[in-house]
This record gives sequence, C-alpha cells and structure tokens, in this order.
Amino acid sequence: MRFVEKLMNRKRPLQIRRRAISGICAKPVFVLLLLFLVGAAAAAPRSLGDAHRAYDQRQYETAIEIFREHYKFSPKPGLLFNLGKCFEKLGQYRQAVIHFQRYLKEVPGAKDRPRVEQLLVELRSKELQLRPALTLDSSPKGARVYRDQEFLGETPLILKLAPGLYELQLKLDGHETLILKQKMEAGFDAKRAVILKAIPKECRVEIEGARMGSVLFVDGKSRGPLPLKEPLLLMPGKYDIRLEAPGYLPWRRSQAFLADQRNVLTVKQQFIPPKPVQKKPDLLKPILGFSALGAAVLSEALALVFTVQANEQTVETIAYEDSRNAAIGLHVGAGLAAVAASALITLWILDGKRPPQKKSSASPLGLIRW
Repeated sequence: MRFVEKLMNRKRPLQIRRRAISGICAKPVFVLLLLFLVGAAAAAPRSLGDAHRAYDQRQYETAIEIFREHYKFSPKPGLLFNLGKCFEKLGQYRQAVIHFQRYLKEVPGAKDRPRVEQLLVELRSKELQLRPALTLDSSPKGARVYRDQEFLGETPLILKLAPGLYELQLKLDGHETLILKQKMEAGFDAKRAVILKAIPKECRVEIEGARMGSVLFVDGKSRGPLPLKEPLLLMPGKYDIRLEAPGYLPWRRSQAFLADQRNVLTVKQQFIPPKPVQKKPDLLKPILGFSALGAAVLSEALALVFTVQANEQTVETIAYEDSRNAAIGLHVGAGLAAVAASALITLWILDGKRPPQKKSSASPLGLIRW
C-alpha cells in the first residue's frame, strides 16, 4: 500500500508539469496564428464591388488598382476589359487599346467581339488625334524617312507619333544617310529641318608631259609607274603630287582638284646633265719638254766647250789631229743643239692645239708655258 501511495504521489507533480508546459507552448502558436490571419486579411485584395463603386464614382485610378490586384490573384479576361474601360475614361487611349487587344487575344470567341473591335477603331482614331505632330523637312527635299526599316514617307512630311524617343533615318541618293533622334512629348508638336550632306564625286586626273616609267606619288603614297593601269581618281581637294624618273630631277607640285570638271596635270621634268669627266694631268709633254730643254742646254755647253778648245788649238798651232777632233766635237754639239731646238718647237706646236685652260696653281710642272 505504501508503495502504491508513493507512486500516486509521484504522478501528480508530473501531470501538473505537463499541463504547465502545454500551456506555455500554446501561447506562441496562438500568436503566430493570429499574425497569419492578420497578414492574410491585409494581403487579401479589395472586393470587385469596391472597384465598381470606384468606377461609378469616377475614381478610375482606384478602380485600376483594384482590378490589377484581382488580376494578379485570378487572371480573368473580363478584368482586362474592365481595365481598358478605366483607361478609356482617363483618356489614356493607348493603354486602353493595349488592354482591349489582350482581352480579344485571350477570348477569341467573345460575344462582344464586334463591339470591342469597333471600340478599338474609335480609340485608335482618338489616340492618333492626340499624338504630337512632327513636321519634318530636308534640304534637298524628297528624302526617304525610315523608322526601324519601316518606310514612313518622303520629306516634307508630317508624322503623328506617340510620346517617346524616336530614331529616324533620312536617305537620299547621292547624299549621306542622316540619323535623326527626336523626343516627342504629349501635347507638344515638333518641327525639324535638316540639311543632307552630299557625297562628293571622285575627280579624274589626267597627266600630260611626263616620261613613261616615271613613278607617281600622291601625298607620299606610290601609285605605280606611268602609264597607270587604271585612271587616277581622287576625291576633291588639295594633293601633293611627285614624279620620279631615272636621269631626271624629281618633279613636285601641290595642286587642288575639283569635281565635275577636267583636271589636267602638266608635267615638265628636267634632265640631269652628266657630270664632267676630270682628266688626269698629262705629264708626258712636260717631261719631254724638260728633257729637251736639258738636252739643249747640255748641247750648247758642249758646243761652247769644243768651240773654245778649237780656237785655242788653232791659235797655238797644235797638231792636226787634235784640231780635227775639236771640229768633230763642234759639229756634234751643234747637231744636238739643233735636235733639242726641233724638239722644243714640236712640243710647242702640239701644245698650242689644245683649248685654253684656266691658270693652274704654281707647281714644278707649271713653271713653263708652251
């Protein structure tokens, strides 16, 4: 009995503890559940009745917010129709057209399709009338206007564009393509007049008077030897022209060429004269001249010696043989003198046939003038 009473006494505290613990745990769960319900109630969209009441009270922005909230939870096509009507009332015809088009796309067999299509036609017309106008003109006129490869017309042109940023391309034959960026704002028309830049035509250049084989340079770049394989075509402007040919001085000129007229380049190349050949000094004649002069002097000296000796021997009446030898020496000396004189005369005559030369500087060989 005591053992049972002990067990009974032990179970009571355990039961009390379990109840306390379960009570403590139940409070956080209750708080979390309450917060979840509050959040769900806050996240729940307003009723469609609120949207219709806002529409009837002309509070179209509020109606749009409620319809969009319901469309997120339940994307029904009828909500798109309601949004289109709200945007139509606000005068935002472009947004109205977008939502009516989505409505017809999601409900191809809608019973009110004819009415909605007629409404779309009216809204597009109203939206077009409210679009800002862009008056576009160009010089010269007749430029083709494109937007994203779509042909819009030729200048002068009036375009009805929805508000936004546009990039237009203007193209005209013989002119550079012009890219025009234009921002259109609601309620504000715009007017633009642009000038198209003409593409310059190439100039045909003709070269006259140049020697065949001369190398042509245009602004320092070689175009090849003349005659050129292809005509020389240059854009209008000023160029530095140079011609080079073997045996001729380089020909150079800076000249401007114009379009739509004949451009002729007249060339006069100057021949390079050959350099004069400097002849080596002729030393033979001076050597022969000095030799002849020396021989003449020696002959005169010998002749003088033999003459004096012969005179002395004649006066003193020396033997005949010695007188004879003296006479022979006299004749030999006189002959050598005659030969030397002849050589000098010959050299003088030959040297006289040469053209006159400039006075040379003093030198051992230039002391004698022939």
